[in-house]
Amino acid sequence: MAPFDDTVKSFLPFSDNDNAAIDWSVVPKVMQNPQFGDVVPLSYDLNMVKGNQLDYVITGEDYFNLLLVEMDRLIANPDGGIFWMHGWYFQLYQHESLLTFHLDADLHEDLKVIEDSDSWQVYHKDEAVRFATTQELFVDKLTEMLGAGVDVRLIGWLPPIFFKLRKVTKLAHGFNPVPKTHNDKEYAIPYHLFDRNVATFYSLIRLRESLSVGRTMFDTITHPLGGAHSKMVIAGNNHYLCAFTGGIDAAPSRNRQTWSDAAVRVEGPAAADAATFYKQLWNEIVKTTPVTIRAEAVSFPNGVGKEIPLKNHVSHYGNPIEKVIRYNTPMLRANLDSEYYVQMFRTIPRKNYNLEMGTLENMAMGIVNNAGGLLAFGVTQPRMKPFLTAVRDLKYVYSDPISFAPNGRFEFKAVCFKAISKAMTYIFIMDQYLFNEEMLNWINHRVKTLLEQGVVLRVVFATKYFYDVFNDDHTERRTKVGKRQMETLKVVTNGIPKNRWADLFFWIDLTTHAKVILIDDVYVSIGSANFARRSFYTDIEMGMAIMHERNITGFRRNLFSWFLHNNPQVPENLQDALGIWFPTARRPLTTVDYTQFNIRFPNGFPEGYDSTKDEEEITNRFNNPDSNIGY
Repeated sequence: MAPFDDTVKSFLPFSDNDNAAIDWSVVPKVMQNPQFGDVVPLSYDLNMVKGNQLDYVITGEDYFNLLLVEMDRLIANPDGGIFWMHGWYFQLYQHESLLTFHLDADLHEDLKVIEDSDSWQVYHKDEAVRFATTQELFVDKLTEMLGAGVDVRLIGWLPPIFFKLRKVTKLAHGFNPVPKTHNDKEYAIPYHLFDRNVATFYSLIRLRESLSVGRTMFDTITHPLGGAHSKMVIAGNNHYLCAFTGGIDAAPSRNRQTWSDAAVRVEGPAAADAATFYKQLWNEIVKTTPVTIRAEAVSFPNGVGKEIPLKNHVSHYGNPIEKVIRYNTPMLRANLDSEYYVQMFRTIPRKNYNLEMGTLENMAMGIVNNAGGLLAFGVTQPRMKPFLTAVRDLKYVYSDPISFAPNGRFEFKAVCFKAISKAMTYIFIMDQYLFNEEMLNWINHRVKTLLEQGVVLRVVFATKYFYDVFNDDHTERRTKVGKRQMETLKVVTNGIPKNRWADLFFWIDLTTHAKVILIDDVYVSIGSANFARRSFYTDIEMGMAIMHERNITGFRRNLFSWFLHNNPQVPENLQDALGIWFPTARRPLTTVDYTQFNIRFPNGFPEGYDSTKDEEEITNRFNNPDSNIGY
């Protein structure tokens, strides 16, 4: 056994039966959640996770450039070629349209009663995602690959209930308070996540005109309280196979310099695991009863875009994937002499709810509150009845267990727990949200354990700037999310004396969207899963846990450098590099000091920021247990 193998095995859980699986008997009660089971990844041995080649990217532009190389490679040699995508969000076409959604003819009578018309309209405007280097449209490359004989498939997430019911959608997501007006008529503008749902719907319905039948479908098999959040691309032919995963969807916002994200391209056995997972998802959707959405789209006056005719658009149709995914042939492994150890992880929801009224009420409220919207204030029990009935009828929410994982798979949770429990020097967490109290408890426990041994574990939280924490003049929802962020972070400091062991960093000129956990320069996880409990349990997620004896250091240096505005002075030496985040003699980064954390702004305070006033305000919110925090 190679010397590094022992280190690898101490981090990665290799099978459900491995003695390295979570031993809950030694885990404090506060770190346990008996409501859900915990599962580690599919059975492996060390030899099965070796032999992977990797490319890391930390910008959307680099990610799309890698995809372009892959697409051109397949167009040139389509021999047995595949290009399969799964995304939470697609924005493939430029258009400015009015979309009309019609109630189903067979919609439950109770649901018809609460709607005030048989249809509703939204105004929607999109740009199209392009490759920054060539300015080619992403969608044109998809059709070019298909024309060359490549098997092109796309799965996008669609929560059908939001298209069928205007009032549910408004409660869950809201609409822009300044509507679009034309000829004195006002049109609702979708806000936040539903805007992404509309973009995905429009993109994949239009794409069906360019691709042959059965090549685009909507993922409707998700948990009612979750979503299909995984972002992956499977590409290859009879001579190679690779997989992409990370936080980047096929949308133009992800390709901008102000968008901070991360992704990885894997070629090797882990790519075959990802391809098998895609095949399982596709075939699972195919065998379910399609959901219909009756809708149409017309170009807004003086707008651009193609019309979508009024009809019942179905969530999916087509045939299952028959292709056998292998990665044990000499041809595919010949050139992969690599020391990367890679294990795919997933979250697949269990769907272990029952149809008791209390559970249904919580579920229906979760549907209304799906993806982080405000609770449906003012929705009384009588008004909840239609939602409860819809769920009970299983008519608008797919509630059957997922057949290839009937008890769920909670591999992301298992991987995170084990990696955090082995950290010795530092944990660097880069994510758009920091809402996972279980993971914060694990970090808290690990810090305390090492402090008792005289070891200081450094923890860096890098996230997007929730300006609403400091300024209540913005939308109520974002203000509450910002407050909730700070309230949740209190968990990680419980019982630990104030010191310089943990800092929280906000970037005001970047949207931090990556989902990265980096530990001790030997381990990194990159994927779609956020630092949030829904990524542990109810969202469909996928990512890669990666280990290398030397090369993680290079990724860490690139990541630190990019976040410090391409500062080339990030040292290779780990302790020197940590000194950038935890300086002792001076503070090179603009800082607000409060309670256990230092909030840092690496590129200076935001415009109009009153550090004295806001430091006092956030300290009061952070320490006041009765503050109105939550959503």
